[in-house]
Amino acid sequence: MKHAILSTLGGLLFLCATAPAQPPATKTDSESTPFSIVLLQTALPELSLERFADVVSKAWPADSEQRVVIDTADLAIPEKRDPGFSVGVSGDLNIWVTLSPRPFVKAADIEQVSDLRIRKMLKAHRASISIHVVSRKHRKLNDDETLPATLIPLMTELAAELVDTKTLGIIVPSEEILLPRGADLQSLLREKDPITALKNAANVPVVNSADDDPQIKAAVQEARTTWNQFTKAFESRAQNTESFNVKFPFKSKDKTEFMWIEVTSINENMVTGKLGNDPVWAKDLKLGDEVKMKVSELADWMYLKDGEMVGGFSVKVLLEQQEKATPPESCKCK
Repeated sequence: MKHAILSTLGGLLFLCATAPAQPPATKTDSESTPFSIVLLQTALPELSLERFADVVSKAWPADSEQRVVIDTADLAIPEKRDPGFSVGVSGDLNIWVTLSPRPFVKAADIEQVSDLRIRKMLKAHRASISIHVVSRKHRKLNDDETLPATLIPLMTELAAELVDTKTLGIIVPSEEILLPRGADLQSLLREKDPITALKNAANVPVVNSADDDPQIKAAVQEARTTWNQFTKAFESRAQNTESFNVKFPFKSKDKTEFMWIEVTSINENMVTGKLGNDPVWAKDLKLGDEVKMKVSELADWMYLKDGEMVGGFSVKVLLEQQEKATPPESCKCK
């Protein structure tokens, strides 16, 4: 499978993958790029036919509300370049899981990525798991044949079951999603609307920024001045709000890295929470670690209200700077 970096919007890398010659993938109603899900891995899981059948049964339990008949007799190892498994799900369609022992993104393309965290993830991945839909007879689909919307949550549920300790992140090419793994990746994949959940996941680009950048300084000052807005929203936690995060500086030798923390409590002048991502430089910290920070060192805050970001003052600055540095390009899959 060939891959090409097509655009960098807001510091996030968007990829389009060409479909393999065999089997061809279906297309969604709104996308010209075939819908697929790719898990970036440090290594592949040990997945036998029996183990895959177990993964399927956990992803789609018999008492689930999904109206799709799962025929375990359809489970088979297809004959293709990379090993994989398929399961018949609806009519003439199979969901296909391909295990590739090679990197999904070429090394030369990785060097073009400005987001430091995403670049680190891409450099570390050595294999990938791809989930896509094919015709049961492996024939090329007609232009008017589209991917049933009911299959997307089935694919994301399956992806959630395949996420393990070796998973670094996820790519959904047709939806322009590239997300390093967070503590909540599996729960996002199991949401009622998983694609929207993945898109809404706070994943701000990590880029080099000058210490004396006046726009960043102004953003930090605005975050501190409006801190009481965040604390009030966190204390009330209305039904239409979620994802309360704060950003703080973490020093590592001669470098300072700003990272987001998922807030669990606010006590006077201290904020406690879980680290929302793996550090780029801080070797003594990892995703999910509990940390306590002084409010006086606050760099930014943000939360979602009705799916829209509130706060995120430095986020807006960084995204604007990234867009100016890298003008959007049209997406063309070869």
